[in-house]
Amino acid sequence: MTSLSVLLEQARADLAEDYASESHQRLVGTAQRELALDSLWLGAAPSGANPDVQHQEAWRQVNEVMNTVRMLMTFKAGDPQVSREALVQRAEEQLSKAREARRQMTVGA
Repeated sequence: MTSLSVLLEQARADLAEDYASESHQRLVGTAQRELALDSLWLGAAPSGANPDVQHQEAWRQVNEVMNTVRMLMTFKAGDPQVSREALVQRAEEQLSKAREARRQMTVGA
């Protein structure tokens, strides 16, 4: 989750950048690489037979963060800036929920 946290910090800092800027294009490339690695790390969804509800919730939230960041990286010139900001905020909230679910996993262990 650390790489997602760093990626979201970079995405928040990038909000002021134009879509065509070099720094934004670098962020898009970085996001694509990080999300590919994070997808491998995350693996398949926990099976329904997995009784650990917190593990399932943590997986779901991390997956949602990654999907939100993917969506964020597809924005092009003319797309509303407010939508970009809302996606960053949504991803940050999802990551917070994933961290809480992970914390609950360790508390219950």
